[in-house]
Amino acid sequence: MAPSIDWQLQASQPLFSDLLWSRPEKKSLRGKLVVIGGTTHDLFAPLTASQEALTAGIGELRTLLPETAPAVLWQNSNLERFPVTQGGGIAARAIEMVDAACHWADGLLLPGSLGKASETVQLIGQLLRSQKDQLIVFCGDSVDAAIENSDVLLGRSAVVLVANLSQLQHLAKSIHSTEVLSSQLPLRVFGERCGTLAAASSQAIITTYGDHLIVACQNRLSATQRASTATVASDKELISVAAVAAVIGVQFPAQLFKALTTAAWISSESNTEGK
Repeated sequence: MAPSIDWQLQASQPLFSDLLWSRPEKKSLRGKLVVIGGTTHDLFAPLTASQEALTAGIGELRTLLPETAPAVLWQNSNLERFPVTQGGGIAARAIEMVDAACHWADGLLLPGSLGKASETVQLIGQLLRSQKDQLIVFCGDSVDAAIENSDVLLGRSAVVLVANLSQLQHLAKSIHSTEVLSSQLPLRVFGERCGTLAAASSQAIITTYGDHLIVACQNRLSATQRASTATVASDKELISVAAVAAVIGVQFPAQLFKALTTAAWISSESNTEGK
């Protein structure tokens, strides 16, 4: 690890309790979030993320789903339709409504289930170009779409990748990083390499490694004990982490490392309570 990267372990107490207890109480001050995701055949990620964001205390929420979603869902006034590709994923022509939603919001969460159509990858590239200062949290297959736009992703601040090991390896390859990431590394070494990768790409990274959640952001690292005993994090766990990260991120945008580390703590505590 480069000596400039600071490492902190979050164990029995939150590292940033001041941030945890200073979250806004008034709903109007809790931030506005847009969740976008889903395909005609898979709505799990956006619906799960929306519920997790509400549970985490977001002030206002809008969720954009495929126009082909079941009619019963449209009874919810927070849900909006986006046009889809022939395969059922978000179409490139949705960029105008996505941009409009982003201008309304303080942050954007793409929790996955977007599909792998070229139009979808194109839309993510357009989004990264048009929303240069917007907090965007990627998770699931939206991480893959973001990495496919690595030329735009590089140097783009306020982007959080909630990624698995395979996606981090893909990111390293895409930006020509020499960092080698594998599941055989000691926790500290793996975390340090995530920190170097995050610094090289200017992204914030959240990932699981063994029984820890690792946050790498702004030349700082934190590791938080996961509540789950599963070696590989489930989609639901990662989506939950991404949703909480988006909520705390929009509430404390000027303190992103602290916000993401606090989100890791909240996620761990929530998962423990749910057992």
